[in-house]
Amino acid sequence: MHDKIAEQQLILAYAHSRAHSALASLALDQYGDQGSPIAGVVRDHFPVDVKDRLRSLALEVGQLLDDSKDSWKKARKHLRTWIRLKDAIIAKYGKGYSG
Repeated sequence: MHDKIAEQQLILAYAHSRAHSALASLALDQYGDQGSPIAGVVRDHFPVDVKDRLRSLALEVGQLLDDSKDSWKKARKHLRTWIRLKDAIIAKYGKGYSG
């Protein structure tokens, strides 16, 4: 059961990651690629609502990846098999921003 939860958390993490990348790409196109790079929010000059959404997505990715790893441990599975599952999900769905 925990291994299936971990898998779904990984799938959701990378869905959020791809959404982050898509929003970042749109914001770069609309507002430009100048200014200071900022982790999670890409550029400091983006509007506050865009930065807030990018920040939220980045935090969700990190939390879901941590939750997935914790679920995997509860399933008493080896970490290397979780890494292989993560790599398979990235290969199937794409990676996006983080991971």
